[in-house]
Amino acid sequence: SEALVQGIHLMRQRLAHKTSSDSKTPVLGFATAGTDRLWRWPSRRMRHQYWKLVYAPVEEAAEEPGPSGEICSWSSTSSGTRIFGHARTLRSLLASAGHDPDCELNWMVDLDLQMHHEQIKVLTCASRPMPEEDYLLRVELTKMLSEKHQVEVAEFLPGNRQVKCLPGANWFQVAQKGLVAPWCFRRDVARAFSQVQEWWTSLDPRNFLIPEEGTFLTLFRNGAAGMLPWDSDFDAKLYTEADITMEFFMNKTREDKFMALEIEAYAYDGCGQDNYVLLRRANITHHIGDCYVRGNQARSGHPWRANLFGVQISLSPDHLDHIFFTRYRTPVQKLFGDGIQLQCFHQGHNACMPDCRDASKPCEFEDNFVHVDHFAVA
Repeated sequence: SEALVQGIHLMRQRLAHKTSSDSKTPVLGFATAGTDRLWRWPSRRMRHQYWKLVYAPVEEAAEEPGPSGEICSWSSTSSGTRIFGHARTLRSLLASAGHDPDCELNWMVDLDLQMHHEQIKVLTCASRPMPEEDYLLRVELTKMLSEKHQVEVAEFLPGNRQVKCLPGANWFQVAQKGLVAPWCFRRDVARAFSQVQEWWTSLDPRNFLIPEEGTFLTLFRNGAAGMLPWDSDFDAKLYTEADITMEFFMNKTREDKFMALEIEAYAYDGCGQDNYVLLRRANITHHIGDCYVRGNQARSGHPWRANLFGVQISLSPDHLDHIFFTRYRTPVQKLFGDGIQLQCFHQGHNACMPDCRDASKPCEFEDNFVHVDHFAVA
């Protein structure tokens, strides 16, 4: 096609002017036109991090124009048709890209990821289009793709979000590898917190929920963004002004309304004056919630209201003082497990936590992409 001839000409020009200091391996993509004959711009950036894979359109132009002065852009991916300046580059990439029996076109996503991690960019220019359909319309987050690249949620196109939870992925990934807790696990923990609050407050208008421990810190550290990315579960006080027994509470968890949540409740002795209930889901190895149940508690003693994970919670100034000045009275640090500073033990994984061992450097994630409901690619 004319587009291919023009692309080969552009590649020859780039190779002829490539210098030893030019770190960009020449790979060219094309504008495209599908069966509807509409001209499309396939230049996209990619982000593969924190158990997510997201493709997002590139809208800014590169500094250098094309050979005829047309607008060009550098990006992570482009059209399915590409010209590689060196055959050895393509051979090396294809050697690592495997065949997916559940989706034939997934090898293109595999190739994109190989290029992304090798920091190989694609140059696309606004020229004659290559006649082809967008391969991202026909790819899927399959078992093979999910396991190979440790991805639990992928957004190949806007509105095309696919989820494939990795079996056995839970908080132990944090404790043993220093990784952000898996996406599905954190989604399920936050969802269970909201479901339990809605269930508890629907039983009796005198019932209310108070966040505890790390969940209380989440309210102030992350606000609406989500749970602490390295947290293991949610902690909540299920209080009521009514006079209830532990037997009464556990009987309620055996009724259809609670059983519909697909959450299992187990009662244990001890925990001060509160009764302790552990919550877990059958499909999650690690438990998802610690609840402390107690009756005859005046709601007026917890006068403040806030929203957390989409539901209303109660809190008090006394509890705020207790959490910040008694329970977590250590220096202000981000810690996980048994007081370990955030760090990664599994270098190279896409969900590595930031290294916070050097107190002279900031201990923070790059942006909100780490959180469950944030998919914007900067």
